[in-house]
Amino acid sequence: MDYLSLPQAIKKLFGVELSENKALKDLVYPLARFPKSSPAKNFLNVVREKIEYSDKYNILVPHASLIKLHNAMILQCIFADTKKVKDIFVERKKRTLAAEFIQMLLIDRQSVIGISLSADKSCRLVEILFSNNPLDEVKLPNPFEQLPILSGSSLVQGILVQSAAISQGEKMMMHYLNGDLELAYQTSLSIRSTNEVINKYQLLIASEYQEAVDFDHLLENI
Repeated sequence: MDYLSLPQAIKKLFGVELSENKALKDLVYPLARFPKSSPAKNFLNVVREKIEYSDKYNILVPHASLIKLHNAMILQCIFADTKKVKDIFVERKKRTLAAEFIQMLLIDRQSVIGISLSADKSCRLVEILFSNNPLDEVKLPNPFEQLPILSGSSLVQGILVQSAAISQGEKMMMHYLNGDLELAYQTSLSIRSTNEVINKYQLLIASEYQEAVDFDHLLENI
């Protein structure tokens, strides 16, 4: 099996030098992390190669995982939260929610936070996410003229900085997708919407928040 180092893989996929962009590195390396509970089942099927005369390792990505890495990076550039991106690959409900959010965010827009978009590629990206096509086999189109993370933040993070231009419903979804469940829940409390997607996220956030509260109470009583 042929392998590429992570920097080589990112260069091949996006034409970007990983060493020159810290924000990009911070997104890429969590995708290649080895789970402590089951290191053989890592997300990208990477292997570690010991560097001679060092206690460090090179992380090598198999060619068979390049489409999965590409797709994960496109989604990471939107959502930033690595766990939520990984969930999109394995949970149908999370994948549909992501597709609905991206549809609201990108469709019919020529740019977001100053980054030009391809309307055709945005539509195709959403179509694939709504489909049953496996995301480790079918390549998502890259709708961005420049990857948002090269400007220092994900799309969601960048939009939250300009929060005056978005609705409370959109803000709630973005806090959730940015990994801030507490802020997403607090924002959700004041929302009354007829938008189906916003209502789906509101219910999901309330459910996950209650689970987190119940878990905290359980720990307190141990």
